[in-house]
Amino acid sequence: PPPAPAPAVRLLSPFDPVVHGRGPRRTELFFGFDFRMEIWVPPQRRVYGYYVLPILEGRRFTGRVDVRVDREEGALRAGKVWWEPGVAATAARRQALRRELTALAGFVGVEKIVAP
Repeated sequence: PPPAPAPAVRLLSPFDPVVHGRGPRRTELFFGFDFRMEIWVPPQRRVYGYYVLPILEGRRFTGRVDVRVDREEGALRAGKVWWEPGVAATAARRQALRRELTALAGFVGVEKIVAP
């Protein structure tokens, strides 16, 4: 049989019920992914950033990316990407993340992506 297709890469909102709403410990318990929304955390105490999106590949959280929309420039700014321990930032994985960022940029109504 042919090999199984690679799992889709998706960016989740930090307000998605999978990672928010019933307590962050549930996400850690079910997925081994420690996620905390840091919008209300003082900047000096943030670990990842103001608005960080979890990266989901199939059934596994593989990382997170800090994003901001710059309306003046018409751009989605993707800041730092943090991959989970043991997750390699392969070319295929980075390309799949880029596709998701492109889709997100279209969704929020900007045309440009500024990414590391």
